[in-house]
Amino acid sequence: MPSPSPSGFLSLPRELRDMIYQYYVFEPDGYHFDLASGKLRASGNRPINLALMYTCTLVAAEMHHLALQSNVLNFSASVTPSAIERKKAAHFDIIFARIESGRADALASLKLDSTFHRYKTPDVDAKVALAYPQFEPLLCQLYDAKWSRHVISAAVGKGGRGSSWGEADSAFRALQRHMIELLSRDTDFPEALASFNDYLVRHPPYDPNLHVFEEFWDTEERARCKKAYLEEQQQYGHEKSSLLRSGLLQSGPEAWLIPSEDELTEIHTSMGLSYREYAQARLDLPLSSSSAAESEAWERVH
Repeated sequence: MPSPSPSGFLSLPRELRDMIYQYYVFEPDGYHFDLASGKLRASGNRPINLALMYTCTLVAAEMHHLALQSNVLNFSASVTPSAIERKKAAHFDIIFARIESGRADALASLKLDSTFHRYKTPDVDAKVALAYPQFEPLLCQLYDAKWSRHVISAAVGKGGRGSSWGEADSAFRALQRHMIELLSRDTDFPEALASFNDYLVRHPPYDPNLHVFEEFWDTEERARCKKAYLEEQQQYGHEKSSLLRSGLLQSGPEAWLIPSEDELTEIHTSMGLSYREYAQARLDLPLSSSSAAESEAWERVH
């Protein structure tokens, strides 16, 4: 016996049904992410009405993804008036920027010394290319370019942020993290790189920046500034080694999820960050603040 012909709404041509679906789901102001509930909402904080989708399997299939395709998604930062929260965010910004820089440095080491060539196996290459095919041009340059550190820097922009080869910054961060996870899996890659960095701290190569101290200061000022610079570089070297051994390059925090104060302190300690930087973050002073502001911060925490 032949099936009865559909009647009512489903008897309409598919083109007309699609127009009705579009009209049904469209919101002039789009959808807004509600931080309190963690869900998308319609304007006026109304719940999104998709009841039509639940009428039958056919309608659900025809409306699949339509609501998200038809509406603008609006996300906004959560701003809190709490000074404590602002300082915590500043502290996290310092930590996260250092982790990003550490990942770029770790990947650049693949061309830094022949010692590290053995970690970049064909299996690692294949897995990275399979997971992130959109970054294949970058991967070719990373492995083939003479100055791979410069390639990575150009890819993410100044300070490890910015352009990410036409992809979202989060995608590029995920690529770096995935590569380091693969390089470190069942190997001593982080420890080997940290040991190499320890050697550079003990036996620093020639630093072309030192000529500045010879050209622009008198003898007394030159000696004082040169000593401060070398001590700062040595401290930074120790911090790089601590970061490599901390495991944060493989499993560090996500950019959009600020840890608690206790978690931040634990991360800060495992990275070996200087107390001065930590104090600046707690006092809500940027690292680029003037020397006078830095001195004031240092005095206020002692």
